[in-house]
Amino acid sequence: MPDIPPKLRSDLEFRSESSGPASAIIVKDPIARRFYRFTAVQAAVLGRLNGIEASGAIAQAVSQECKTEVLQSQIETFAEKLRGLLLLDDPACWAKLQGASGSADGFQKNILSIKIRAFNPDALLGRLEEKLRFCFSKGFAAWVCLTMFVALNISILNWEFLFVSFGTLFQLYSVPLILGTALAILTIHEFAHGLTLKHYGGRVEEMGFLLLYFIPAFYCNVSDAWMLKKRERMLVTLAGGFVQLFLWALATIAWRLLSPETVLSRICLIAIAFSGIQTLFNFNPLIRLDGYYLLGDYLEIPNLRPRAYGFLKKQFSGWLLGTQDRTVAGPSASEREKRIYWRYGISSFFFSAGLLWVMVDRLGGWLIREYQLWGMLVISAIGLMSVQTIAEKGGPAATLRFFAALMERVRKTPRMLLALAVVVLGSLLPWELKVAGDFTIRSSERVSVSSQVEGTLKVVNADEGSKVKPGDLLAEIENFELENELGETRGELATKTATLRLLKAGARPEEIERAKRQVETKEAEFASISRVEKERDLLQETVAKKKAEVRNAQEVYERSKQLLDSGLISRNDFERDRTAYEVHLREVSEAQSQLGVLAETTDRLLQVKKKEVGEAESALNILLAGSRKEAIEASAAEVAKLEEKLKILEQQLQHLRVRSSIEGVVSTPYLRNRTGEYLKKGDFFCEIVNPDLMIIEMPVPEKEIADVRVGQPIILKVRGFSHRSFEGKVASISPVAIESGMERRVLVQSVLSNSDQTLKAGMTGVGKILCGKRMIA
Repeated sequence: MPDIPPKLRSDLEFRSESSGPASAIIVKDPIARRFYRFTAVQAAVLGRLNGIEASGAIAQAVSQECKTEVLQSQIETFAEKLRGLLLLDDPACWAKLQGASGSADGFQKNILSIKIRAFNPDALLGRLEEKLRFCFSKGFAAWVCLTMFVALNISILNWEFLFVSFGTLFQLYSVPLILGTALAILTIHEFAHGLTLKHYGGRVEEMGFLLLYFIPAFYCNVSDAWMLKKRERMLVTLAGGFVQLFLWALATIAWRLLSPETVLSRICLIAIAFSGIQTLFNFNPLIRLDGYYLLGDYLEIPNLRPRAYGFLKKQFSGWLLGTQDRTVAGPSASEREKRIYWRYGISSFFFSAGLLWVMVDRLGGWLIREYQLWGMLVISAIGLMSVQTIAEKGGPAATLRFFAALMERVRKTPRMLLALAVVVLGSLLPWELKVAGDFTIRSSERVSVSSQVEGTLKVVNADEGSKVKPGDLLAEIENFELENELGETRGELATKTATLRLLKAGARPEEIERAKRQVETKEAEFASISRVEKERDLLQETVAKKKAEVRNAQEVYERSKQLLDSGLISRNDFERDRTAYEVHLREVSEAQSQLGVLAETTDRLLQVKKKEVGEAESALNILLAGSRKEAIEASAAEVAKLEEKLKILEQQLQHLRVRSSIEGVVSTPYLRNRTGEYLKKGDFFCEIVNPDLMIIEMPVPEKEIADVRVGQPIILKVRGFSHRSFEGKVASISPVAIESGMERRVLVQSVLSNSDQTLKAGMTGVGKILCGKRMIA
């Protein structure tokens, strides 16, 4: 009975890659959600797997159709391969398909790519595609491109302000905004892929979360795009990045229009930054994101990464084992594909290895430093998961077979044995241990020149690059208030000094004689007051006489009044006596007034003259006694105080002339442009550095500092002079460690001569500390 292979499953979907008769085909398994590519010969075989034709008949028909020899055994082997892929209408295949679909837990794990299925968005995308169909028109695409052009111009014109604004995002309260904005952008990005695929007739049956190289992201399974034409397939891949660039353009325009302090402006700024960074990763073809799938679609090589890795693995294995068959993909792999496999495989391997190493090194260093043993266990678990992921592709049996074949070749090939012996011996020989790290160049002597007084810069005599020596005049400051205060203090000091000299010298004989004469004069004036006393006595006698005359006149007046009343005298006589009485009364009053004025004047003169006599005698006594000790000391203290003030003012006057304190070079730019600028006390003016001797500061990781010793040589490569090496020695090791990113480092310093002044302060480079011979093993 002839061997009849089972027929293909009826639910499989097919698509030819080209319109020609000899075209490869893409087969979609709707249950397993997998896609397979078969060559033209394999496609011809698939077309005859109807459950009726025997293997021999199929081989003969395919050989005639494809003009190539196909054996019956190859048809049987191919049928077994299809059975393993669960593509045949066979009870065993259906049983495995049902078990696979029932056991799906929505979780796919790989140390570099962890997927968590969330939901089936096909129905939702179908409704959205009907409402957003206008987005696939040429007019909308042109409008998007115009928006991107405007946003690009805005970014170029406002680049500095935009770059400074990014620094304000790194704050704790910005974390919720960043997470929310990133989530929204990633969701729109993935929905753009799904909507485009839905627009061109595909199905999207899976959407969820992805952890790629330990970086969280969303994903949308658009594998159904393999059933589309090349142009449509590339548009599906480009849709996410295109929409994300559109969001970036809208955010840029909105950011420019909004006020910087608003929340919407910060959201737009986050969208600009996130879209830019994520787009760089997204279009990188070396990791499995849009750029990778876009490159695969363009080259028309599906599963480019695993094919390239498989090619490199076969090539390396063939070289190690000495096998002659170094091909990978069989006869269908063209020279073009092999070149692509070489280039992409090597580039992707080194990029992935480097990225994985950076992530594990940073994460591992932090975990070990913070959690010690537990951190080491976590890193070891990650390593084991990586090894397990690689081992699962070939299985333990394949690995054992590989090593057995390798040992057999080593045993039979003396050159391999010799190479192995060289490797073993090399591990036992002492090798120079080198501790490498970045370094920064500092000046060994650096002085900041500041203003010691307030004033206006009148003259600036130095500029950037000027060589100066100690005492050289750098600038002159003008301060009129200080100069005026200095002049006033000098005049006051001269006056106080003269007063002190007078106090110390005492009174002269002429001054004493003059004081004596002053006393005599005052005494004579006091004695002259006695004549006034005699006049007052005479005036008092006159007043007494006038009073007696008043009494006589009063008696005559009273008697005349009685006689007039009696009629004994005439009224004329009475009037005459009354008038005489009144005249005497007025005379007494005037005499008494004169006596009062004279008495008051006399008393006042006596007091004044007595006081003047006392003052004159006191002044004479002071001159006779000389200056007091306390007065001399007080005057001397005032003179000393003024002298100290004058000294300080003169020092401040000297500080108006700014001078250099060391020999070196001025490193501050645009000094001459500061003429006329007002400086306060302590304001920075310029910096002077000594370029003849440089300090090398090299932070060394704390895990490597144990091998570093003072005096060990250092080989230095400055980035500005990559063709030249500099040599120095470890001069000092800091006693404390400092934070540097996610690890701690210890600062190592070295002194480097710079007599030719080639090196500049602030330059950087890479240094290697030679720590002596060590054995690798």
